[in-house]
Amino acid sequence: MLDNFVGYTGLIQLLNDGTTALMFLSVPATALFIGYFAFQRSQADEMDQKMWGKRMKNALISGVAVLLSSSLVNVAFAYFKA
Repeated sequence: MLDNFVGYTGLIQLLNDGTTALMFLSVPATALFIGYFAFQRSQADEMDQKMWGKRMKNALISGVAVLLSSSLVNVAFAYFKA
């Protein structure tokens, strides 16, 4: 039924390309954030080091979440395309 919809194929391809790009961009972005936070942590005093450590942990968790969610969307699109 959705195959007859004019914008369906283009929308699915756009979402598929977007999630693929997001998968590849999330790894370097996460590494840059963690590197920046590690640098700031090394320059901070004792009280602020804990805060920068939490930010590093949050950046890692967010990067993994983006990577997994993008992968799941790509898998779902590949499954329903067949």
